[in-house]
Amino acid sequence: MAENIEHKPKAVQIGADLLSDQARPAVANDILDDRALAQLLGVTTRTIRLWRDRRKLPFLRLTPRVVRFRWSDVQRWMDAARTVIS
Repeated sequence: MAENIEHKPKAVQIGADLLSDQARPAVANDILDDRALAQLLGVTTRTIRLWRDRRKLPFLRLTPRVVRFRWSDVQRWMDAARTVIS
């Protein structure tokens, strides 16, 4: 039995409407791992790890080896980092 599933975009175009509702991940509680966040932002997982290690990106450390990202925190981080060119 096939279900009608609405697909969300898998990558967000940097410099475009980063915070649109269509860009929101379809995950429970908006919690993402490195791979899912990298895919949404259009960067590599290595870039996500570098930003996390340099404390440029908000993250949740669940255990010493398990790190997750809350999409709402990432959105606020992107808003704060946004530069308006006029």
